[in-house]
Amino acid sequence: MLEYLLPTLYRRSLPVLSNQKTNDYIKELGELVGLDELTSMTTRRGGERLVDTRPQYEYLTMHAARRTFITISLEGGMRAEVVKKVSGYTNYQTFKKYIKITDTVKELERVWESAEKEAELQPQVSE
Repeated sequence: MLEYLLPTLYRRSLPVLSNQKTNDYIKELGELVGLDELTSMTTRRGGERLVDTRPQYEYLTMHAARRTFITISLEGGMRAEVVKKVSGYTNYQTFKKYIKITDTVKELERVWESAEKEAELQPQVSE
C-alpha cells in the first residue's frame, strides 16, 4: 500500500480509489494491526440460520469505518450538523438513525454511572 501512496503523497494530492480497493487496504491494515481474532456473524436467509466465522479484519469495510466515525463523533459531543456534513450525508432522515443510537448509548452510560456511584455508597459487608 505504501508503494502506491508515496509517489502521490510527494505530489501532495490524494489518490482516487475505488470502494473495493479502499476496502482491500482497510482489511490489510486491520490484519497488520492484529485484528485477527475469529469472529462469527449470524444472518438468516429464508428460514435458514447462517453463521460466517472469519478473522475480524475481514469484516472491515469503508462503510463500517464511516459508521464508526459518525457514532464516535456524535458520542464525543460533535454537533450533528458538522458530522452530517463531514460524512457526506445530505438527507437528514438517513442520518437520524445515528443520532438515535448515540442518544441510547448516552442514556445507558448515564444509568450505568448512576448505578456505579450508588454501589460505591453501599456499606461493604466484611466476612
